[in-house]
Amino acid sequence: MQISGTYKVVSCDYPEKEARAVFNNLISEEDLKILLSPDNCMSFTISDFGTGYTSKVTFSKKPEFNTSTDYTYGKENILPAPFTGGKSIVTRNGNVIVKKVTFPDVVYTYDTIVSSSGVSIKMSSTRDGYISTSVWEKVNASFCGFFVMQNHVDADKYMTANNKMTKANAENLLSYAAVRITEKNGDYEMIDCLGDGSKKSVTFKLGVEFEDEDSFGRTGTHLFTSNSPSELVYTFKEKDTGHVYVFRNTATTDHLTWTAEKAPHGIKCSITYQRYGDIEGTWKVMTHSNYDNFLRGLSLPEPLISAAVEERETLTWKHLGKGIWLDASSSKVLPMESKHLTPGVEHSSEMMGMHVTEIFNHSKDGMYGTVKMGEHIINYKVVVGKELAHMEEEIVGKPFTKATIILAKM
Repeated sequence: MQISGTYKVVSCDYPEKEARAVFNNLISEEDLKILLSPDNCMSFTISDFGTGYTSKVTFSKKPEFNTSTDYTYGKENILPAPFTGGKSIVTRNGNVIVKKVTFPDVVYTYDTIVSSSGVSIKMSSTRDGYISTSVWEKVNASFCGFFVMQNHVDADKYMTANNKMTKANAENLLSYAAVRITEKNGDYEMIDCLGDGSKKSVTFKLGVEFEDEDSFGRTGTHLFTSNSPSELVYTFKEKDTGHVYVFRNTATTDHLTWTAEKAPHGIKCSITYQRYGDIEGTWKVMTHSNYDNFLRGLSLPEPLISAAVEERETLTWKHLGKGIWLDASSSKVLPMESKHLTPGVEHSSEMMGMHVTEIFNHSKDGMYGTVKMGEHIINYKVVVGKELAHMEEEIVGKPFTKATIILAKM
């Protein structure tokens, strides 16, 4: 049975007891509170390599606890930080994996049962007996999408060691970071946006190596592979030195975790990104519902309303870097000036002789915002897919104006 996949915790009968046991009771009360908080997303990815597997564990609110460990069946491993002081050995029988973790004073046993939909893990110890059972559902989230950095661990140290840049330069690059990964007909593009305003992009096909410069000007061989829809592994071999670098991207429905697993200087790091709806692109209006009443709610004249209802304009959102977005419309009936918007920052413009104030933010599936136009306040929400999107908008205090607009990506 194939055990590879990404899994997200959905339940645990004794979460506090399990968390304490995982850290052999050496976790602080403050860290325990963070790990058990409802907004901390815990996930792990299994990558099967036949004689064993790689297990990558991530905590969205405590990334310094993220780990990536290679287990070879029947071979003893030393536990990585922060699980110091212990050893582990793993065996497998079909879809059942048994891991025994030994500390000087106690042995913990993890009995893991893998199914097509997820895994269940029963934890016990020689000291406490039964501890807990946790259930994890398999995540079919794609590593494609748009992601903004939430936090990082030692990425600045990695960059200064790897590229011989100053600490100030590394901190500037990491003051903002976003990554966008897209796919079309088997061709992928990955664009990194950094805090100095720069964009670095690479195009690739899975499993096909190619020679080119990397993001920092080093020539070498690149290879992107994927063992599941939620995982992307990037390997780079530098031509001049022969040094090999390995990076792993692991996606859930909420996050993307980028980990530097191998580098000649020995420093490892990770970046946790928040997933947002990928609004970037030009979207054409296909149809709409109740749009005429929405425009009437703005007290526009009937001839203008009729023309606007018939028009099929395009809306464009483009990430310019450092969290700045271009917002433009091709409308000739209701023209508006192109705007540069930053999530969470109020912006002013002019439309049809009226002063307009707008604020927007990203959401997991798109964006939402509020517009003040003259005496009217408009709330809107955009939900985007890969090829289609829909927008809902309504004038506050006028429920008859709620309209839905359907758009297709150009």
